Amino acid sequence: MKFPEIKIQAVIAVIVVLGGMSIITFTQVNDADRIGLFSLMSVVLGYYFGSSKSSATKDDSINELSKKN
Repeated sequence: MKFPEIKIQAVIAVIVVLGGMSIITFTQVNDADRIGLFSLMSVVLGYYFGSSKSSATKDDSINELSKKN
């Protein structure tokens, strides 16, 4: 049986976002810390779905094409 490939970036992104949302929801956080948590979650999501992710995908595609030749 072959297991699906797990992307560590996706796991870390889920942990950071769900952890941040849990901290904000279930604890009393002052405004400065709340802004910091939202900033951290924004950076993680921005990387995962933004241009850095696209750049990493492009690099993977180039590597695959070079292996074929």
